[in-house]
Amino acid sequence: MYTDVSNSTFPLVLCGNLQDALTALKEREVIDHEIGASWLEINCVSIDPCTQKSSNEDAIFGIQLPALAGVLLSGNSSALRLPRSAAANLESGQAPLRAENIGSIEFARVTEGL
Repeated sequence: MYTDVSNSTFPLVLCGNLQDALTALKEREVIDHEIGASWLEINCVSIDPCTQKSSNEDAIFGIQLPALAGVLLSGNSSALRLPRSAAANLESGQAPLRAENIGSIEFARVTEGL
C-alpha cells in the first residue's frame, strides 16, 4: 500500500469504512495497536507528499498517478480510488478509469506538517 514512500517521509492516508476500522481496532490487544497497520488501514490510498504521487497506478501504463501539491482532486479522481470502490467498479462492469469515490473517504491519517 505504501509504494514509493521514502524512509524520511510519511504518507497522507485516506480511508473508507471507518466502522470496519474501529471494529478491527477493538478486536486487537492494545500492544498490537500501531500506526499504519495493514489490518487497520484496509481500504485506503496513500499520497506521498514528497514525490506528489498516489499509491494508485494508471490502469494502462502502470505508473503511479499524480497527486500534486496545491491541486484539489475531485472525488472521482483515480488518484484517490479506494480498493473497495475499485472492486465495486469491476464487479459492475465499469472500466476502472474513473473511481467514483464521492462520499466514500471517511477518515485519514495526516502526518504532522501537512
